[in-house]
Amino acid sequence: MPMPTDTRLQLPDGREITIRLQTSARNKYMRLSFSPQTGLRVSGPSGCTPDQLLAFARKQNAKIMQWLQKAGTGRPKDTEADALPQRLELHAIRQTLHIKYRAGPGQTLTLLDQGDTLVLEGPIDKVEACQALLRHWLLKTARLYLSAWLAQTARQTGLHYSKLTIRNQRSRWGSCSTNHAISLNAKLLFLPPALVHYVLVHELCHTVHPDHSPAFWTLVRGFVPKLERIKQQLKQPGQWVPDWV
Repeated sequence: MPMPTDTRLQLPDGREITIRLQTSARNKYMRLSFSPQTGLRVSGPSGCTPDQLLAFARKQNAKIMQWLQKAGTGRPKDTEADALPQRLELHAIRQTLHIKYRAGPGQTLTLLDQGDTLVLEGPIDKVEACQALLRHWLLKTARLYLSAWLAQTARQTGLHYSKLTIRNQRSRWGSCSTNHAISLNAKLLFLPPALVHYVLVHELCHTVHPDHSPAFWTLVRGFVPKLERIKQQLKQPGQWVPDWV
């Protein structure tokens, strides 16, 4: 693994901050992260150049400045409040949900869905348990929306699949088996609709062409004219998918 490199990044307000650049063969995408202890870091696949990593970071200046503002408010570093998400930006279905936490007796966490607000109640000091419950909610919500979305896309394209499974996978957005069973990643809900549409079309086209042959890409391009731009955007999901997910 290459040694990380520190360089300087200039923000829109004129400030310069140190940012660590790191690549690894284990990384499939570029990702930006920040902690008060280690600072700002952007990581990417082993083929990424420092200029590419910096360009990726510059596109997220607003997020970086928000992180720095929070880190400078004087709150204790790396606390549960910083680790627990305060809202969910589900771009795919154009919904923003706020998250509230209520301490309660007992050892059982519960989640109440109030439409535009999710309320977690119980031992909310257990950060990992709270995040796990939110991921479970995301999985159920993804099943609801992605099932209907895939069925609609199949009708529009005239392509057919045998069944659908929704998982919270680490890296793959979707897959299609030899018997035309499709699997989709619940994290798709965080992506813009155009990117989700492409993933659905991609997997449906695998029911005709199980490989990535020229014939496969010709079929995909017939349904997704701006294919190359969409594929490039999908390689940089860090700007949409939260780290805790």
